[in-house]
Amino acid sequence: AERAGVSVRSVFQHFDDLETLFALVAEQAVAGLGNGMRPIDPALPLAERVARFTAQRARLMEAVTPIRRAANVHAPFSPAIQDRVAAGHELFRAELETVFGTELERAGDRRGAVVDMLDVAAGWSSWEVLRTLDGRTVDQATDVVAGLMRAALAPLDAP
Repeated sequence: AERAGVSVRSVFQHFDDLETLFALVAEQAVAGLGNGMRPIDPALPLAERVARFTAQRARLMEAVTPIRRAANVHAPFSPAIQDRVAAGHELFRAELETVFGTELERAGDRRGAVVDMLDVAAGWSSWEVLRTLDGRTVDQATDVVAGLMRAALAPLDAP
């Protein structure tokens, strides 16, 4: 409303309900984030993939933090927001499985557990703790995430 120079009430006249507004806002926010994701070659050495992945994930986490904070406030009451958060989470998990697929294949029946470890290490909740509660800089938080990921993947680095 502020950017358009109109009242908040005017904005709401264009939407049937809050769910419609939330869905549109979520779609707009997610559309802008897609530009920050670049494919990472799974054939690169593990150390290089971890470095590229965590650098890219740090940029995404910084961009998504204001959106996720707002989503956390409204999500309990909004199926549209819950769906968007779940879809984003699945997208981020799928990226992990693509980038670290070679190592995950070696994990055998522990694959799910290793994906969960990587997901927790590189997920938004961990990022929020590191940046907000622990007061880490972006570089410090990125180093922590990279260290956790290397620890989870190190046993799977060689056949």
